[in-house]
Formats: sequence, C-alpha cells, structure tokens
Amino acid sequence: MRTIGLAILALLLGRASLAADSAESSLQSLLGAENAGRLLARGELRSEFSRDERLSLLPDVPERHRVVEEVAALEPTVGVEYLLLYAPPTSAGEDPAFVRKMYNTLRAFSTLAGIEYFSTSRGKRHTYFREAYVIDSPEDRNRMDDPRFIEIPEHSQAYGYLDESSVGRYIARVDYTHDHTGITMSITNVTSIRYLLVPVVSPGEIRTFIALLPAGDAILFYGLAGVKTTNLFNPAEKRTASFYNRLEALYDWFRTNLEDS
Repeated sequence: MRTIGLAILALLLGRASLAADSAESSLQSLLGAENAGRLLARGELRSEFSRDERLSLLPDVPERHRVVEEVAALEPTVGVEYLLLYAPPTSAGEDPAFVRKMYNTLRAFSTLAGIEYFSTSRGKRHTYFREAYVIDSPEDRNRMDDPRFIEIPEHSQAYGYLDESSVGRYIARVDYTHDHTGITMSITNVTSIRYLLVPVVSPGEIRTFIALLPAGDAILFYGLAGVKTTNLFNPAEKRTASFYNRLEALYDWFRTNLEDS
C-alpha cells in the first residue's frame, strides 16, 4: 500500500492546519464521510464490480450519473475502481495554472506509449500500451500531435490509436471534461478487437475513466476500468489484480508526467 492518506494529511498539516481541514472536508463532500475516513486511514481504496454490482467509490461529480449508466449498460466481465490522494510537490490547490497543467498532462495521449504495469498472470512487469497517439478521425486515422491548451474547454472529444499489449490494437474515443469540481478523462473503444479472427471485444466494451479532483492542497485521483469480453484464458482473480495494476500505472503516468512538465 502506498504511504499516503494519513501521511498526506500530515504533510498538509505541515503546510497549514487550515489546508488539512479543507482537504478532509472536500473528501467528505466528494466521497461521503465513510469512504473519506477509510481513504485517509488506509492510504488507498480499491473495489471490484461486475455486471450486477454497483460502483462503490465513484466520487460525487457531475459525470457520476452518466458513468453509472454506462457501466450498467456495459455489463462488465471485469471491473475495478481505485482511489488515492496525490500531494503535489508544492501547494497548488485550485490554482488555474496548476489545473491547466493537469489538464494538458491528460491531453498528452502519446506519452501513454511504453508505460508498464505488473501483470499478475505473467508474474512480472509488462508493457501496457506499445503505441498510443492522437488521430484525426476513426475513418482516416492520420496521426496528430498532442494538443496543448491555454484555455480549458468544458468538454472536448478526441480519437486515439492504442496498441494494448494484452488485447491488441483499437481506436478509442477520448472525452475530457472540466468544471468547478475537477477534470475527467474517459476512454472508450470504438472498434472491435479480434483474437484469431474471432471478435472478443465489441465497440464500447473497454472503458476507462479517470477523475482528478482538488481536495484542499491535495488531488483526489479516481480510476475506473471495465471490460466485457469472452476471453476466459486467465482466472478472474488474476484479471482483476492486473486491472488494478493498470489503474495504478495510469496514476504513475499522470504523476510522473505532471511533475516532469
């Protein structure tokens, strides 16, 4: 388990007790008192879900209703949620320049290429995405540079090419939102994935959702990953563990690129 949660609260106390109170109050508003308390006590929270189970960690954000509906319609074979707190190197809070920096970090889609996660089925670290880049459209698929924004739009949609080592190549729709609560990024496949010419994942059956939500001087990171697939090669517990590890890899991707930018 990451040494965060109470450690981050202690760090915020070192900056200012008011900031710590603000962080705890924000977490309770986003997660409810029970999940906020569990997060601060444990450092991170994880939960799994499948087609008949509800999301238990999703923060109270404007996208919540849409995400709940889409996950229910997905009827996932495997689904996981992941929550943790990130303390930026310097006190940032809701500073517009820092929010813009976070947003552009998520828009740096090509930097997903080469990130790694611990594959439970292989027992070692494994490349998550072999390739990743923005394209102009699902039809033409011309590679484009990652965009950078000075003014953050409330909603923006892009398309990307992904070569995910464990499932194959696909085109994804990537939706970004920004409002007073924070920033979200949603990735959904729009093309099928085949194994030996047999479709194993249909369009709309791979979903990843990330939310970055200011909580005082800290940032609440929420990740969700779900897939509906006929692939039964790995035991369910190994697939679930690997999905957690992929969300952790996405967190590390965000944190590293944010701090290096």
